[in-house]
Amino acid sequence: VRLLLESYIAEKAALSITEEDLRRLKKLNEESDYVLRHDTPFESRKNEIEFHRIIGSVAGNPILMFLLDFVENLLIDTKEILKPGKEFSKKVLNAHKRIHKALSERDVKKVRAEMIKHVQEVEKDLAALQNRESKGYLKKME
Repeated sequence: VRLLLESYIAEKAALSITEEDLRRLKKLNEESDYVLRHDTPFESRKNEIEFHRIIGSVAGNPILMFLLDFVENLLIDTKEILKPGKEFSKKVLNAHKRIHKALSERDVKKVRAEMIKHVQEVEKDLAALQNRESKGYLKKME
């Protein structure tokens, strides 16, 4: 669901994003970079989600925004449970920089491709963490 929703929203945003929206996204990426360098993972996770919410707001569809909020809240809960590390957040930040660049170029195909790549990478990394957590839990049960 997230893959379809986020890639569609990103495409729509590429068509209507303003310079102010791009500045907000860039500032958020800069803040994320700062908090990563200063080891404040909670702030980093908060910024990761806010990046997607800004893009969602640019798309201008309240129903899509409602769905995106729901999905992002599930992602927040998942990250709170799995506690992905600094490397995860670095990968997310790099993806967000690529998405920002594609948005600033108003390249709809590139924005879609970068968002798909990003969502798939996050899903893969979180699934690996969940798998590791499950194995650790099962070992404790033995």
